Amino acid sequence: MKSYKDIIIPNLIIFGIGLLVYYLLDKKVELLAAFLATGISLSLGLRSYHSENDKLFKDLFKEFNDKYDSKFNNELQAIVAIGTNGSISPSQKNLVIDYLNLCSEEYLWYKLNRIPEEVWIAWENGMVYYMKQEPIKQIVLSEMGQKDSYYGLFDKI
Repeated sequence: MKSYKDIIIPNLIIFGIGLLVYYLLDKKVELLAAFLATGISLSLGLRSYHSENDKLFKDLFKEFNDKYDSKFNNELQAIVAIGTNGSISPSQKNLVIDYLNLCSEEYLWYKLNRIPEEVWIAWENGMVYYMKQEPIKQIVLSEMGQKDSYYGLFDKI
């Protein structure tokens, strides 16, 4: 069942205040009507705000996951498979830096409260896994000096 708390609670509060004002100020019906209209407007505004936030999250979630799946997933696994025994190519190094930029963008949206905590935790677990793997770990260590370039990601992880 869908929750209507964001509509019912503000309307009840504002209606209660409206009734109080109605009885305190000579029972003017116009005041009660104004409070009811205000309550309805505020609750519809809240509903719209939540709907827009949900849409933004859905768009961000899809964009980040699509980008990760199409550009990074297989390539990062291949780089991890190299381990400490081999070296990576310049294009693989650039791919890792691009991945760190994707991670920092996800972190920025998380800090702006556009990514829910449970989604961030799942993404963060994946980031930590890759950032601890050689040879990615060496690139991460060299990039950590550029904190401002990554929106504070390395302070969080």
